[in-house]
Amino acid sequence: MRLALLLALSAAWPVQTLPSGDGSAIALGADGGPRGIAVVLERRPAGRRTRILEERLGSRVRRIATSRNGFGPLELDHDRRGSRTHAWSAIPPGGGPRSVFVGEPGQGVRRLIATGANTLLTALDVAPSGAAVLAAWSRDGVFVTSRPPGGRFGPPVRIAGAGAGFPAAAIADDGTATVAYQPVNEGLELELRRIAPDGTVGAPARVASALPAAGATAATRPPALAVTARGLAVAALTVTERVAPGRERDPVRGSRVDTVGWAASADAPDPVRALSAANGAAGVPALRPVGDRVVIVWPQARTAEESPRTLRAVRWFARGPSAPETYRSPRSIDPGASLALGGARAGAIAAYFTSSRRLYAVRLTRRGPFTGAERLSPDGQAVESVLATADGARSVAVWTSGRRVHLARRRR
Repeated sequence: MRLALLLALSAAWPVQTLPSGDGSAIALGADGGPRGIAVVLERRPAGRRTRILEERLGSRVRRIATSRNGFGPLELDHDRRGSRTHAWSAIPPGGGPRSVFVGEPGQGVRRLIATGANTLLTALDVAPSGAAVLAAWSRDGVFVTSRPPGGRFGPPVRIAGAGAGFPAAAIADDGTATVAYQPVNEGLELELRRIAPDGTVGAPARVASALPAAGATAATRPPALAVTARGLAVAALTVTERVAPGRERDPVRGSRVDTVGWAASADAPDPVRALSAANGAAGVPALRPVGDRVVIVWPQARTAEESPRTLRAVRWFARGPSAPETYRSPRSIDPGASLALGGARAGAIAAYFTSSRRLYAVRLTRRGPFTGAERLSPDGQAVESVLATADGARSVAVWTSGRRVHLARRRR
């Protein structure tokens, strides 16, 4: 009975393997939109050092760039017309430190941020209006640039100095962007800034997570951030407490998800709010705007000694967060795996792989409840990374396994 149920559920996600010739390929980005599903691959032909960055859109293949050193991180996003913006980090053709490049609709590829040190893209977000924000990090600090609808990215602005953590950024439809970062990497304080549609950077608003229990130290992961079209911003990060002095090998007491909301009409963000208990074990949260709310999903275990077996989801509205929904996974969730969260008109999809490297997906309906688990990857296929997006009302998952890229679009 269980096998028959699993096969029936898998049939809801027909899988296709994207052609990559005689070489290898990995998926770096995926994005659904009015013009279809775009998947960006880094492809390496057999016997060659050159790596090719290319976009697959249906049967069409478009070469974006080439490099002898590889690409990434990479992000892509679209406006309501389906026009896509791509951004990535790579070593320039002439050599030197890694820089941030951008490809904007109708404007070709250009180098956007070069700091003199290796610079990593950390965020790209495009609003339905076409307004966009981009954030990057280097050892010299945090850099941000934005663009108005119909415009292009301006010169980057450094908003935090050396020692700051990786930034997250997102933008509302009117062109107001929000940026979140830790002024001290892995610290308990979080700074949020707003960037006006004309590019003016606002003053930092600082909030802080609770101090650790006596005899423990605390460290945080870089924040995740999402902004709705109307400007509700929500940031989330994982706080891990260890027995003092808090070295990597010291026992973990527990980890939790801390969040902060910033309403569009408010002058300052709300205080930090914990969504999970400090004595449990929370994974890295994924955030996604869906309509007038932000969906937050994270893996959760009861204790620090256990592997996560549940996913929890919270919907954050202008009035604040909902009560958490809990889904129990049929297998342990890989604690080191990133959770992929994609939005669709019907709700959201959360894709994850288990400790045995099998890929599963659950859907969150617009009103709240999880659907049952649906297995996406075939037997014998070890999933290495996963991305999630949406094609209208249909959920889409893209993953890399065995140097090949696979795509599954859920049937209606």
